[in-house]
Amino acid sequence: MVKSIFISKSPDEVSVLSDFLLENDQSLFAQSFLSFEKVKFTVSEEFAIVFFNSPRSAHFFLEDNQLKDNILIACTGFKTAEIIASFGYPVHFIGNEASKTSQIAREFKDWCKGRKVLFPISSISLKTISSTFSETEKEELVVYKTNVEPEEVPHCDTYIFTSPSNVRGFLLNNSIPNNAKVISWGESTTRELGENGIPVNHVLLKASIEELFEIL
Repeated sequence: MVKSIFISKSPDEVSVLSDFLLENDQSLFAQSFLSFEKVKFTVSEEFAIVFFNSPRSAHFFLEDNQLKDNILIACTGFKTAEIIASFGYPVHFIGNEASKTSQIAREFKDWCKGRKVLFPISSISLKTISSTFSETEKEELVVYKTNVEPEEVPHCDTYIFTSPSNVRGFLLNNSIPNNAKVISWGESTTRELGENGIPVNHVLLKASIEELFEIL
């Protein structure tokens, strides 16, 4: 019997995973519950470091803003670092395990040594990393809006959730069947699942598609 896998990403983001599952007699249903739109923003304060917590935060900020040569750039995960590099900028700090945001927050704050940080974020950001900084040490700047859009999905054997927002979008019209396995994309997503009474069977440490190959 073919096993069915759900992941809360759009199909174009997971074509490699879909091909992998087909080769292993498993089917994939991919559905994101989120849409994104640019918002107008203005940087109001001087800063020494900019921290991008996702590929989208980097894209929405950098497509309309040029950073000075003396600004240091930091980010969560190598996918975000790739987006930054595509705009021609070096990355000076990378949180290596993108799923462990609390650990990255501690390491990043130590690295900053009190320097002022700009945090480009989503309209519904959890602010896990920026919340560890005092108001005088940071500016939080909303650069894009995240909309949660409910959709019905078929029952599957395994569910992979990639963000807290996608968990909330899923639960608007869906529930987890009995005996289904749940895989969580990082500690923030795990926490959101737990707060909704959903047990997690596996937490991704590196938060990457490649890591899923080893689990599925």
